[in-house]
Amino acid sequence: MIEYIAIEGSIGVGKTTVVERLTKLLTENNGDVDNVDTNMKKTKKRKKVQAVLPEPVEEWSDVLKQFYADPARFSTHLQMDILLARTKQLFSCEEGKGRIIVERSVDSSSNVFVPMLVDDGFMNAQDVRMYTSWDELVQKQVLSHLSLGGVIYIQASPETCLRRISKRSRDGEAGIALDYLRKLQDSYARWLADIEKKGVPVIRICMEDDGEQAVENAVRKILDSVLFHL
Repeated sequence: MIEYIAIEGSIGVGKTTVVERLTKLLTENNGDVDNVDTNMKKTKKRKKVQAVLPEPVEEWSDVLKQFYADPARFSTHLQMDILLARTKQLFSCEEGKGRIIVERSVDSSSNVFVPMLVDDGFMNAQDVRMYTSWDELVQKQVLSHLSLGGVIYIQASPETCLRRISKRSRDGEAGIALDYLRKLQDSYARWLADIEKKGVPVIRICMEDDGEQAVENAVRKILDSVLFHL
């Protein structure tokens, strides 16, 4: 069984920046977690990490732009593309080589984003039935060798996320509204509360501040969590 740790958070919160920094740290040390500098003592046993998997956005970038332009038409298409891309990415991991860190997960797709699309009327009962059938098949047959070991939730206010989205000016994101980010925050809160009740540990890291030091602090907290606590 392979345990994965999901780095989750709203759009614009800083997940990708943090994951890139995590990847750089592990690459510099050739994947040897014993040589990575953390806040914990060197003598404490560390859990092994075999890979950091960034969100494969390039796999669904075209349909994402179409979704932002016409969510009613492209919501289901987008979610199916995301499910397929994440499945291919996770399936490549090998047992016995340590846990993996993923930027967002199949779990948040089905428990955070899909419910929002249903609430907004962009996915109907037939869409949900098809998506859920494929999601359950993937979880039971294709990714049955993986288990969610914990969630690291990076958080910032919806206003801060919107400011960062505007600053980075990615294609298709211009239409993201503050109300959407508030709904996304609420949807995440419901899912995190639910999995905590089921015994899945959740560590929350605030990234309200901008700048390199804020990223560095978040990375160190994540490393301590992944290597020692979760």
